[in-house]
Amino acid sequence: MSANSSHDPLRLAPLIWLAQFGSVLLLMALTWFLPDLMAINPIAVLSQALLLVALLAAPAAFVLVRWLMSDRTSRQDRYDPLASAPIAPSPEARFARYILTLALCEIPAILALLAALTGAYPLQALGVGATSLLLLLWRRPLRRD
Repeated sequence: MSANSSHDPLRLAPLIWLAQFGSVLLLMALTWFLPDLMAINPIAVLSQALLLVALLAAPAAFVLVRWLMSDRTSRQDRYDPLASAPIAPSPEARFARYILTLALCEIPAILALLAALTGAYPLQALGVGATSLLLLLWRRPLRRD
């Protein structure tokens, strides 16, 4: 823990994660209830394409999150004895990357809602959108002691 934790932006991570999780839950509720409340002219090709893109967005988000959150940037000076030592990112940079990863985790839920609004079965859209919940559970903030 840093000496001055009051200025650490990552202290807000649990609150932001909870808000993002609630946002995905709201998207899932809209995916289930909204198609029944409004008249939808089904566009089968578009809805299936959106479901496919949502399915592809989940592993893409997984890979991008792993890449963004890795701290394996090394120095490029080959004469430096510490050339292979990783550079510690600033707390602000880590927080910005964390926010970006949470946004990437929400993409399948948004696409699933769009698919349901273009005529996909809500249960199919919920199944695809649930990957957002799994991605968010994977990225939940851990308690730092």
